[in-house]
Amino acid sequence: MLKPAAIYGVPLLAGLATAAALLGPGQERPVAAARIRGWLGRTATTAGLRIETVSHRAGLYLPASRDGLELTATPAHGPAQRWRGTTGTDGVAEAILRFERPVGEQIGLELSRNGHELARAVARAAAPPGAARLDPRVPGEATGALAISVSLPRACLVSPLPEPLWVSVLAPRDEEPGAPELRAQVTGGAVGPIGVPASRCLAARCRYDWKLDFTARAHVAELTLQARGHGGIEGRWSGQLAAVPGGMWLDPQSADAGELRIVSPVPRKSAYLSLLGPGGRLAGAVVALHDDADGFARGAFRLPELGAQPELAVLSSDPAERSGAAIGWPLRVLPAPDTGPPGVALDAAPQGVPARTPLGLLADGLAEAVARERMRAAAVRRPIWGFVAAAGIFELLFLWRHGRLTRRRLERHLGESLGGPEAREAGESAAPLGSPELRRIGGGASLLWLIVLAAAVALAFAALAAVAAWAQGASKPATYGAACTSFFRPCSKRTETLAPSTARTMPRPNLTCASRAPGA
Repeated sequence: MLKPAAIYGVPLLAGLATAAALLGPGQERPVAAARIRGWLGRTATTAGLRIETVSHRAGLYLPASRDGLELTATPAHGPAQRWRGTTGTDGVAEAILRFERPVGEQIGLELSRNGHELARAVARAAAPPGAARLDPRVPGEATGALAISVSLPRACLVSPLPEPLWVSVLAPRDEEPGAPELRAQVTGGAVGPIGVPASRCLAARCRYDWKLDFTARAHVAELTLQARGHGGIEGRWSGQLAAVPGGMWLDPQSADAGELRIVSPVPRKSAYLSLLGPGGRLAGAVVALHDDADGFARGAFRLPELGAQPELAVLSSDPAERSGAAIGWPLRVLPAPDTGPPGVALDAAPQGVPARTPLGLLADGLAEAVARERMRAAAVRRPIWGFVAAAGIFELLFLWRHGRLTRRRLERHLGESLGGPEAREAGESAAPLGSPELRRIGGGASLLWLIVLAAAVALAFAALAAVAAWAQGASKPATYGAACTSFFRPCSKRTETLAPSTARTMPRPNLTCASRAPGA
């Protein structure tokens, strides 16, 4: 009874215990955590924070809707401010906090749900962008006596939606000044009618400004301008204007009406909006988009009362605003290139548009929550590994001892059989084990079988241990980008994880237009 139980019962018991541990308490359970994104300036009194609730299981990081969220923000000076709300089906919610005093050097953030902590961090505020602006002038090659320059007041293009384009020509002042003739040739786009320019003359030169409606029909459009003035003098300009693939367009006239109108040439269900000002991110929203008769997706957002004037509206298709299609649109469009007061050079650079600041990661509770769950699962699996190893060693030793006992009995029986009845009655000893007769009858076969059986048992336990190890380590992606979903920035090996106990420093401003800033 003991022998069958040891041979068959111990491996079966080890397998059942391993399966129960891997499928029961030793299995990694779903982890709920959150991230807080935003951008804070030291002088900010209003902070718009984007909250993302995430669920992790088996190496996948997916958005999850959560209700009963409570965010507590404690600035360096002044009382703490609280926000309560719910994330949507995409796991995103927007929180607007107003402080009595400027935020200062750092701010403590804590997000919880029903008393369970989802994220905690101390975020350091960064200096506001201030004068960081993007030059709207379009680079190109200008030749001839008439100096031609081109500028995009909003510094971005989205195909196939129109964008205002300013063309300026500097010409020598004649006794009878007159606007030069301007012609345009476009490949991969279209230019609206060329009307009468606005002009301004100083002592020696005159400047003529045309406002054109430019529409990009391709990702890169080539524009050639020719100007002919009095007396046969000419000028030529050629350059390229790049559109943002997959970008969303903001109606330049909508901000004046207090409502931002968004148009996406690519079918989308929602747009992630951030309103930035000198003090940082003032507010944000998830704007629902609806298809229209032209095949575009359109939506609108009413500007809230923020206490500060936003300068930039960032539109993106992902909550982190790190995709190549994220665009920062200035909310105050320049009416014309800056010609300057009398006495100022007419070819001075026009005033730039605000630079887009990447949406930073202020708090990340996911890394700590996943690590804590993996430690718990490993603590449950560790005794099972020891039990499997002990069972394997016991099984091998038992088979080795059972084999030796069996071989001794076989030697005795074979010796008695080869000696015959006469030898047993005479008390003669059995034949030795090394005799040819014993080797031929019982030698080798049983020993080989024991070796094969022991190797099979060892292989089975090794496979069982390998399965247990794989089950623990299979759900450990190197970075958050390993699970490529629409919730995250494009797949890469960049890790966003920041230790919750360390302070965060917000990134520096970047260029507005994604097509001009590949690293944005």
